[in-house]
Amino acid sequence: MVGYAYKADFNPIRAVFWASSSSPAVILRTVSDEFTNTVAAGISDNGQIVGYGFNDDFSKSRAYIWPSATSQAIDLTTFFPAGSNWDLDSTYAIAVNNRGEIIGGGSFNDGTVHNFVLIPVHGH
Repeated sequence: MVGYAYKADFNPIRAVFWASSSSPAVILRTVSDEFTNTVAAGISDNGQIVGYGFNDDFSKSRAYIWPSATSQAIDLTTFFPAGSNWDLDSTYAIAVNNRGEIIGGGSFNDGTVHNFVLIPVHGH
């Protein structure tokens, strides 16, 4: 099970994973100093976790994948085509299936909201 946890002052929010209903929460690690408030939104049967992180004032968000509960997060916007119309600071990921296909959303630079699907290319 995945989700988020926070202290009584709501600062910071951390993406977490629970192996079972009786296990302690495992805080999922990120590598970003900017997107420190994180949420885990979906998990596949093989343990890949997706979600997103916010900056301190929640004005920006980035989509992430954690390959496992013990892995550091990978910023999914690094897989968006260079020069694309995506506002990379407005993305989020909400689900991942057992093939590693990820769905999420965000905004284009003109402010319109769109969804995306990231499909892994195995062997590359």
